[in-house]
Amino acid sequence: MKTLNFLSAGDNAPLADGGLQFSKTMLTEKIEKHDFFERLFKIDEGVLERIVASMRKNGFDNSQPLHIWHTAVKDGGEHWYLIDGYTRFTACKKAGITRIPVTVHEDFDDFNAAYKYVLSLQVNRRNLTSDELMKNVAIMLGSDEVRNFEGDKAQMIAETLGVSKRTAQRAISLEKNADDNLLESVEKGELSVNQAYNKMQGERTENEKRTVKKSVLSEKETKKEKSYKYTETELLKIIHIAIEKANEGLSEAEIIERIKKLSEVNENGI
Repeated sequence: MKTLNFLSAGDNAPLADGGLQFSKTMLTEKIEKHDFFERLFKIDEGVLERIVASMRKNGFDNSQPLHIWHTAVKDGGEHWYLIDGYTRFTACKKAGITRIPVTVHEDFDDFNAAYKYVLSLQVNRRNLTSDELMKNVAIMLGSDEVRNFEGDKAQMIAETLGVSKRTAQRAISLEKNADDNLLESVEKGELSVNQAYNKMQGERTENEKRTVKKSVLSEKETKKEKSYKYTETELLKIIHIAIEKANEGLSEAEIIERIKKLSEVNENGI
């Protein structure tokens, strides 16, 4: 999974105006999507359709405003970025609602502060999916805050994402060691973090077993080859001695026949 660097936004990086947050209503056409925040959390189609049906019947729930980051940019312009509430925003458009309640934030110092705030909203609202967990682990591992943290990084990430330390450790291990196919399975929802981790560990164990087995077989083969060469040398000596002592009653043919039998015994490893 590619690490998203939320601190590198180029020339279009919003500059926080400072100040407090306030509530108001806004036209949906004035609200701007931001690629980073839009990609953070997937829209569940089933949930989306239920919200659309509810909005068509009851209107927008004013107790659940969208969160907007109002920022100034270097050229003197301004942006009204949607940072939280993409499912509700999409539902509004499908339901034909054009004006909605929002909470406007003007107190974020940078992308990191805005990201942490949005993440806290999501974690307090619900459990992250495995795909969302992996995305945010990748983001956090790429941040200066985590890289420079001198304590238990897994514990820090676990507390931030609202998961156990064990789950955080497994997600971190996947992010660092899993191949693209395995990460894609998590992204598609085919495997959970735990399932993907267990699969990765199982494959690693099998690879280690094959490596050890290959090493052992290679060592045995080497020993066998060395043993055969040593015995062959000895057999040649025996042949030489036997022929010299043919006068002890054995014919040359008998000596050769005995040598052949000795050679067969040696080759069969008996």
